[in-house]
Amino acid sequence: MRRKTLFCLTILFVAVLFVSVGHTKPFYQGKIMKIIVTSTPGGGTDYYARIMGKFMKKYLPGSTIIVKNKPGGGNIIGMNELYRSRPDGLTFGTFNRAIGIAQIVGLKGVKFDFQRLSWLGSATSELYSLLVRSDNYKNIDDFLKADYARIATNGVGTLSYLSTLLFYQSVHSVNQQSA
Repeated sequence: MRRKTLFCLTILFVAVLFVSVGHTKPFYQGKIMKIIVTSTPGGGTDYYARIMGKFMKKYLPGSTIIVKNKPGGGNIIGMNELYRSRPDGLTFGTFNRAIGIAQIVGLKGVKFDFQRLSWLGSATSELYSLLVRSDNYKNIDDFLKADYARIATNGVGTLSYLSTLLFYQSVHSVNQQSA
């Protein structure tokens, strides 16, 4: 008798579980999600956002995906807006991966704390190197001892610009400590 009761209760529990799961509405159904792009339309960051939005719509049926471009300030304006958004799982962002460095080097206008954001993934990976003229510098120590160095980069807010600025600040800090 006890086995029959346990068996019936188990069947009832499983049936209730299946019925309740089958009738729940998915979280994203009927919701509007926003992807904030920190650059102008047409570039790589915008392209990744639009591809991401296409697949999100496919795998989150019933949802609406809006791509919103918010360029300016070397990605800082869009990142500030992303940071101010509600942490409700409905706002995502695509941005230049250098934006975290913008906070570290203290660029003007940064109102976000990169450590308080959640990183979901990256569509690409990039490698960087620093090349110098051998007639000016024979090794890294020569470069570190130099009073100044001219380094070409892309525009403010790009990874090459911010990496160079971060490198300069770290070298300058080391030189001041050893002096």
